Amino acid sequence: MLIAAFVAIGVALVALLVARLSRHLANQIVERANVEKQRAERRLSEVFDQTIVGFSTTRLSDGKMLRCNDVCAKLFGYDSVAEFLAAQPHNLWWEPRDRELMVEQLRETPMIRNLEARLRRKDGTPLWVLVNLTRRESDEGEPILENIFIDITDRKSLEQQLWQAQKLDALGSLAGGVAHDFNNLLTAIIGYADILRDDLGADSRYTDDLNEIIKASDRATALTRQLLAFSRRQPFDPKPMRLDDRVADMEKMLRRLLGPPVHLVTATDAELAAALADPNQIEQVVLNLAVNSRDAMPQGGTLTIETRNVRLDEPYSHGSSAVPAGAYVMLAVSDTGSGMSLETLGRLFEPFFTTKEKGKGTGLGLSTVYGIVKQSQGHVIVYSEVGVGTTFKCYFPVSEKRARVSRPMQAAVEIRGTETILLVEDEEPIRLLAVTALERNGYKILAASDGDAAMALAAEHQGPIHLLLSDGVLSGVRVPELLRRFIAQRPETKILLMSGYSQEAVFQHDIVEPNTAFLPKPFTIRQLTERVREVLDS
Repeated sequence: MLIAAFVAIGVALVALLVARLSRHLANQIVERANVEKQRAERRLSEVFDQTIVGFSTTRLSDGKMLRCNDVCAKLFGYDSVAEFLAAQPHNLWWEPRDRELMVEQLRETPMIRNLEARLRRKDGTPLWVLVNLTRRESDEGEPILENIFIDITDRKSLEQQLWQAQKLDALGSLAGGVAHDFNNLLTAIIGYADILRDDLGADSRYTDDLNEIIKASDRATALTRQLLAFSRRQPFDPKPMRLDDRVADMEKMLRRLLGPPVHLVTATDAELAAALADPNQIEQVVLNLAVNSRDAMPQGGTLTIETRNVRLDEPYSHGSSAVPAGAYVMLAVSDTGSGMSLETLGRLFEPFFTTKEKGKGTGLGLSTVYGIVKQSQGHVIVYSEVGVGTTFKCYFPVSEKRARVSRPMQAAVEIRGTETILLVEDEEPIRLLAVTALERNGYKILAASDGDAAMALAAEHQGPIHLLLSDGVLSGVRVPELLRRFIAQRPETKILLMSGYSQEAVFQHDIVEPNTAFLPKPFTIRQLTERVREVLDS
């Protein structure tokens, strides 16, 4: 019995020792697990807070932000996580309907991947994000969303710039084609009106009516010039020039144009560099921007025209516009007017788009500015805020060329002649007009409707052909091919091209020599006969 008692006591002691040892080991394991858990949570928290990606947890029912990292708060423009969590959820979405559509989609699937969403920063500017969303239940059984944000605002800005450039390029091609065709019609209208006025004489009772036709045609010609400016196909004669000199020459006229309610201020650099631009087109830019600003300040305000030297060490972008790095002369026109909304800014340079009431404005003023600046290899940046005002900044590349010395005026040339002219024009009204006008002045005319007919006429004609007068864009044998074949057969014949497009658009082919004579459409009878005589005598 004594031995049995000792055995029982020994077993009890061993059991107690094992139990204590087990508890000690269990406590160590739990303690180690807690340490590892805390370490893992600390690592996760560091990743959560220090990553360049925004993380957040939101309540699905009302969009309330429950947790976020510092990056997420900074993305939305808030100074701290606490400030961001206190923000109203509906203020974070650019379009509330977008969130409604997202919630509807999450009812069907627990995850959404690579969703592009337009949200709103604290200062009201748009924030584009690429977001992954996962729906799950919280510990309390409440539906929540875990969100991962990546800022793609810069990428969307580049996409918008590309889309805007492509849209304006397509509109420019359309506008240029319309203007070219319209110029052909105007050439015929103006030309036949001139012929009628000369035939009827100044004492005819129809003279005033004909003068009104010509005046209306002149106004239509101004509209087509604006369309061609937008499409960068209008006649372009760039010269090295100081923009401030042009603004100074216009200042008196601008003050009359703006009227007493608008205060005009000009400012410039003392050492302003020269820019390569067409002086007449720069005048158009300043006038159009000044008129646009005046209309935005019906109660008066301040209009500032500024010319500055600007050097960009790296590309600069704003909205849908961008300016490459380089040296520029900046022309800025600022007003204190009504400003423009984002929607208006998005369509600002579209031809025929206007916010003015019906019957006021053609919608071509700003599209003309855009076309002229682009034709000058420049760039336009627009800043505007509703109720504050608008600033247009036009950047023209600095020119290293010296200003050209203007040639002395030539004496008036004799218009009549007896030479043989091969006329190639596919628009019948213009062809008949040119034949009538030139034959009246003594020329012998061989008329063809396309390049094939012109080559056939040239082959059949036995005598000399002194001048090839051709439209710059033809059907059949194209102009470059026509010139190549014609010059090979008759190298002594002089060339005069005419077109409703600009000289640069017509002369884009290498076969067309840069010094080839050119006559822009629409033209008057006198302009046609004078140019023909000038080329024949050159």
